[in-house]
Amino acid sequence: HTKSAYLPYFEKTIEMVLPLAEHPYEGVRKSTISTLHRSYAMLYCIAEESGQMAKWQPGLPLQVQPAKEVQKFGEILMTATVKMWTEEDDRATVADINRNMAENLRYCGPSLISNETTLHNVITMITDIITKKHPCQLEFGPEEETLEAGEETSEFDWVVVDTGLDVVSGMAAALGASFAELWKVFEKTVMRYAGSTEALERATAVGVIAECINGMGSAVTPYTASFLKLLVHRLGDEDTQTRSNAAYAVGRLVEHSEAKDQIVKEFPTILSRLEQCLHMNVSRLQDNATGCLSRMILRHRENVPIKDVLPVLLTILPLKNDYEENDPLYHMICQLYKWEDPTVRELTPQLVPIFQAVLSDEDQLEDERRAELIELVKWLNQMQPGAAPWADQLSGLSTRTLMDDVRRYPWGANER
Repeated sequence: HTKSAYLPYFEKTIEMVLPLAEHPYEGVRKSTISTLHRSYAMLYCIAEESGQMAKWQPGLPLQVQPAKEVQKFGEILMTATVKMWTEEDDRATVADINRNMAENLRYCGPSLISNETTLHNVITMITDIITKKHPCQLEFGPEEETLEAGEETSEFDWVVVDTGLDVVSGMAAALGASFAELWKVFEKTVMRYAGSTEALERATAVGVIAECINGMGSAVTPYTASFLKLLVHRLGDEDTQTRSNAAYAVGRLVEHSEAKDQIVKEFPTILSRLEQCLHMNVSRLQDNATGCLSRMILRHRENVPIKDVLPVLLTILPLKNDYEENDPLYHMICQLYKWEDPTVRELTPQLVPIFQAVLSDEDQLEDERRAELIELVKWLNQMQPGAAPWADQLSGLSTRTLMDDVRRYPWGANER
């Protein structure tokens, strides 16, 4: 909470907290590792905000070198983390290490695993955890048979694996395209969970695959066929959470993969299954299906029957649960206007109230997408006076900036 105001006390605090990582009581060990990781995140954030270092970039070798203090504390943190990770036999504590590691990878990037030895140790730990071979998972001793990945797991046991898989997706976010080669290490185990008889395991694994696809970006292309086979199948899963995660994953694969022929070949099946999802008002299923369709149109619109798809989409808008999917959705709608799509123009009277609802809620759109949608609404009101009488009250960008943008890039212009 105090951020930079606490820095004079930071080093002394760490000196006092660090030895508690070896405390005999697991509750103290768990609190210690969490405190150390949160402290690293805070120090990293302060260094970025104060201009000591640029915003991190995914991938190895590091594109942005951390500030000296951040690097030093990162080395201390990872030494303590790997030691505890290796020796800890309390499952709740191991799960907490996993959570903290995943969060720091996701929000502070790859600097914690930039050292080759450290990266190797993390990979070894996570491989042991997701294959259920970590010391905390060997209840009956190494001489007894342990559960294989994909076999039934108790909910308590699953927390360790679940959080371990979260580290995998955290590594994908931190490493970006560099993760593509590393995926081979985890692929067999994660794909096996995605085919589990347990709904929770399937849903978790498919969600992890989605995050890994998103992390890898276009480097996911060589894995397109294997991902498609699994994900299209899971789009018809009996479990709605698995189906929802599959919709999100398919959308990300369509967005990032360069294997166009393989992708569009599956479009008819994908569209059929997404249509079913759009009629199921369960949790985030409709939202993720909407995001998937939006990414399909943005990437390969010539392979999507927009005149059939768009009217169906409008019946469930605005989205109610997962506002992250508003980003591809409204970018897609704006692009359709730029492409002079006849269907979207015909649906303008139905779309304008949806735009108003979304723009009146500050939580629904990130700045870039809000600006783009405001631009569109102002243009529509200019072309059809009175179409959106509330347009002049929109805030967030100056009218001059908006009109400059409209003149520079008319909404009727074609974009490829």
